[in-house]
Amino acid sequence: MENRVHDQASGQAVPSSNLFGNYHSWVGQRDEFLNEFGEPRPHWTRLAKSFSAMSDADLAGRWTNVERLRYENGITYSFPTNEDAASRPWALDPVPLMMAEGEWAQLEQGVQQRAHLLNMLLADIYGSQRLLTSCALPAGLVFGNPDFLRPAHGIRQRGGNYLQYYAVDVARGRDGNWIVVKDHCEMPEGGGFALENRVVMSHCFPEIFREAQVRRLANFYQAMHQGLESLTRRDEPRIVVMTGGPDQQNYFAHAYFARYLGYTLAEGADLMVRDERVYLKTLDGLKPVDLILRRLPGEFCDPLELRADSLKGVPGLMQAIRAENVVVTNALGSGVVESAALMPFLPGLCRQLLGEELSLPSQETWWCGQPEGQQHILANLQNYRLKRAFGSFNRPDSAHVLDATDDVLPEMTEEEMRSAFRFKGGQFIAQAPLDLATAPILHNEKLIPSPFTLRIFLAANEGGYTVMPGGLVRTFHANTNQSICGLDAEGSKDCWVQTSVHRDSSSKLADRSKGIILRRTGRDLPSRAADNMFWLGRYAERAEGTMRVLRTLINRVIDDIRPSDDMPAMLRVIQPLAKKAGLQPLDLGPKDPDLPPALIAQTISLIRDVRLPYGLQDSIAQLQRTASLTRDRLSLDAWSTLGALDRAKLSRMPANPSTLRLADISDELDDGIRLLAAFSGMEMENMTRGQGWAFLDLGRRIERASHMIEMFLGLLAHGDPQEDGSLILLLDLADSFMTYRSRYLTTPQLAPVLDLLLLDETNPRSVAFQFAALLDHINRLNANREEPYRRADERIVLATLTDLRLADIASLCIKSRRGRRLKLVSLLNEVEESLPELSSTVARMYFTHTLDSTAITLMQPPGGAL
Repeated sequence: MENRVHDQASGQAVPSSNLFGNYHSWVGQRDEFLNEFGEPRPHWTRLAKSFSAMSDADLAGRWTNVERLRYENGITYSFPTNEDAASRPWALDPVPLMMAEGEWAQLEQGVQQRAHLLNMLLADIYGSQRLLTSCALPAGLVFGNPDFLRPAHGIRQRGGNYLQYYAVDVARGRDGNWIVVKDHCEMPEGGGFALENRVVMSHCFPEIFREAQVRRLANFYQAMHQGLESLTRRDEPRIVVMTGGPDQQNYFAHAYFARYLGYTLAEGADLMVRDERVYLKTLDGLKPVDLILRRLPGEFCDPLELRADSLKGVPGLMQAIRAENVVVTNALGSGVVESAALMPFLPGLCRQLLGEELSLPSQETWWCGQPEGQQHILANLQNYRLKRAFGSFNRPDSAHVLDATDDVLPEMTEEEMRSAFRFKGGQFIAQAPLDLATAPILHNEKLIPSPFTLRIFLAANEGGYTVMPGGLVRTFHANTNQSICGLDAEGSKDCWVQTSVHRDSSSKLADRSKGIILRRTGRDLPSRAADNMFWLGRYAERAEGTMRVLRTLINRVIDDIRPSDDMPAMLRVIQPLAKKAGLQPLDLGPKDPDLPPALIAQTISLIRDVRLPYGLQDSIAQLQRTASLTRDRLSLDAWSTLGALDRAKLSRMPANPSTLRLADISDELDDGIRLLAAFSGMEMENMTRGQGWAFLDLGRRIERASHMIEMFLGLLAHGDPQEDGSLILLLDLADSFMTYRSRYLTTPQLAPVLDLLLLDETNPRSVAFQFAALLDHINRLNANREEPYRRADERIVLATLTDLRLADIASLCIKSRRGRRLKLVSLLNEVEESLPELSSTVARMYFTHTLDSTAITLMQPPGGAL
């Protein structure tokens, strides 16, 4: 009987070591692993033996690691048009696609030729247009294409590279020959996913990766960086990756890509144009940008000249490009040559432009804008599928860029087709369905054949085009051997290109290190990124504070350690949170010896109800949303920790309260607090003390101070906190009970508790500590300022900290005749009012860009003041 091992973490079946021995290909179909005689192909044998040599338990552990890394690294693929699910986990198959060295060399040559050809086409379309005037290229393919941007005509690209970064989808047909399925020229996507696939696979199967003698990807990205850097003609250029934001389909890949190459991830709102120059809005003012690697459709890049309703572009960008003050790659309008309608004309254009035959053919395609194409299609309707010639390649959500959606049209009668051809034939193409070759994928514990395509990436440099040795394999779940026409992929896998020679994987940039100016801080933090880091700190602290309040209440119920008269204290703790969440206040009476069900029900609502603002679910959701906005600023460990919080049972509480056990809720809250504590520890120990960390901690300190003041006002403003259990409850909430016990060998008393939690600057949980930390951050942020006066943020913090330092403990403990501690309440109210004022001041001063002296000099008009 076949051995079966299950992944205990995910509940999904994992492969056994006899994977390849049980594999069978489809009859009559080309398979990558098995030849026509059912025998393994030579370049696959080493991989199959390596898998077979592993035990079932070992293989199960490796597969568990693959799944774990996918989730921990937060690899997601968004579907903005799907309201039910904003994103899904990236699907990665653990069996790579193997490519023999000789076969890859031929494929490499073919895609390099194609990149050169398409680059020359772009140069002609946006330049002299000789191909159009000579009718070698039909005008309808250009002027009828919405991706042709007329304002971009006449703009010369530096170095002649219109197509700096290019990707192409290739597939192997039934006959074993490779054909091109689709070109990606506008903004090629998938490079980040290909890189992440390689990182995961090489980490989980390191010995198999070494034994297979796989070519590395590092040299490709180094060559890509060198090519981009050479376009700027600067030694240390400022390069930004321009993205449409977190709602864009491939935002994860954008962030991963920018982080790997060391570029700044920026949205259109982070950039601005002044005097025909593009600037990045940073905390230190406007910084000139040398190159934009865009991940936004061209027509949305400049609302002044392209699409007026675009909210994601940079007004004036086109003029900055014309003035040659910034390089944008790929060139705006590059998508005009990625339409499949161009495929029938590429062989002739290749002979005319390159003087050679097109070595890598395209999928059989007919353009219906010419009589011969229309006649051929009408005579052979059963052999083709009609599609839009230009598709939906100008959509703002960019949903086409990773899945090669074909925009297949519904079937039409012959008469309907003739009518369509008569009035708008140039808007249609017809393509023959593809019989794709298959490759092994893991499905339900065993390997099955699956059709696939391979996306290959190329980067331009001074010597031509460098090809990524491998790429992104897209697989299609299919149970039968059938022709594939649509190309909406279901999964992915890594592609391993074998090599017989040792290739140096060391950095080719090392020789240039002598010219690098050493720095220990980064001063190019965009204002938007600083804003997001600030709120990430606030939401992390808010979630932790909420968890601590709810856990404390539940634990006191479970353990039955509360005194019989501490109901008022517990009620005063939860009511501020319930009030902010919009819940009705409870009036339970101070003499009730038992914990009323209404208080328990309200506590559970604050834990599980996703509709409550300031509830636990809302805090976790806001934390995850803000973390996604700062993805390129967080370490993998920090990101995986927040991802674990999102996957915890805490964020998926059942809707029916009767199925909840208080002990289980307490355990989940414990886990959540530990995860947030781990994130805080990584923040303190692993992040360099730059601007990003400063704003992250600023947000945390403001939120913690606000939470502590709220607890003080609820528990200590009146009454006898020593008798009603408020002091013990407050120490528990502040995680300072053991600290108090180590200092005082008595039961909690008001004066020492106030000193410890309000005024002690050595206690990380005290209010005074938060303001001392805030003052330190603000002083660092203002260190390079030349103003002779204190700035607004510093004045607010310093004034409040001074009030705390001058406070007299004895007077704070005195009650009035009505039982209120008026001086304590007055001090707490002053501190509480300073916090939103400080938050607004920080936002006004730092999150709205200002001009630095360099920018002012560059923008100075001739002969006068600005």
